[in-house]
Amino acid sequence: MIYLPYLHISFMIISVTLVIAAATIALKKKPGWFTRHPSIALLGVLSALLAFLAEYTFKTAMHYPHVNSPHAIAGVISLVLLIITPTTGKMIATNPKRFRAIHKTLGRITSVAIVITAAMGIARFIQLFKK
Repeated sequence: MIYLPYLHISFMIISVTLVIAAATIALKKKPGWFTRHPSIALLGVLSALLAFLAEYTFKTAMHYPHVNSPHAIAGVISLVLLIITPTTGKMIATNPKRFRAIHKTLGRITSVAIVITAAMGIARFIQLFKK
């Protein structure tokens, strides 16, 4: 079980990297971006879900409380955003005018949220490591 926090960290590094890459691809709009953007973004979301499951399993096994730190709260918020954002991306096909703006705005908010959450996680790791 002791390996699960490291699995959480590894999956989150992958997730942050993929989500930022997907956002960058969408912003630059080079040829082929439309097929690469959702694929990379969904891999980032999947990686975040795996990271969440690793940490949830670890805390449950160790009988630690869940969502009891600013990092954990930010993580839950980021995870919700990571689920809602691609959902609005899929909804663009039904109503492009309405959902494109929502998706773009949520994408930016989500990208910032996961970077902030990652920074908080690094700070939390350092704090716990010093004990």
